[in-house]
Amino acid sequence: MNRHSIIVIIASIVIVGTFAYSFVNASLLDNIEFRWHQKGAFDFIAMMHGGKISLCNTSAFPVSIGGINMDLYFDNQKLGTYFIEPITIEGKSIVETSGRSDMKEKSSQAMLLFMDTEFSGTDIARVDSSRMFVQVNYITSILGFIPITVSNVYSGYEFHQIMNDANGDFSC
Repeated sequence: MNRHSIIVIIASIVIVGTFAYSFVNASLLDNIEFRWHQKGAFDFIAMMHGGKISLCNTSAFPVSIGGINMDLYFDNQKLGTYFIEPITIEGKSIVETSGRSDMKEKSSQAMLLFMDTEFSGTDIARVDSSRMFVQVNYITSILGFIPITVSNVYSGYEFHQIMNDANGDFSC
């Protein structure tokens, strides 16, 4: 075998390996679980003032995330976003990280306070909580420059339950 053939074979392996790693990383984003850093202590107001979140990688392989955006909506109007900076989570491990938030309007805090009291069962419904939903966007890239976003949408109540780990579903 001549030198050029060996170079072509090695280059092909590197290219295929890079593509494979990028696609596997993107497909593993569905294995990420999240909850508030203190089980049972989550509320939307605390989230929208920053705070820590626990992320769990249930797969055996490390996952690199370019960032996570948790967008809160009520009646299809965006209330705000909770951002998590880029992070890599080793396989079968948990990471606690801080996030920051961006509130779109002053009325967002009042709406989130109503949701907190509604979901915790301490207040009579002032708003229809079924009109709230949270879109969680996991941002990554293929080959380091082709952006990919994997999104999951949860009802406000379902998100509240997940963040409090009310069902004990957190695997880590």
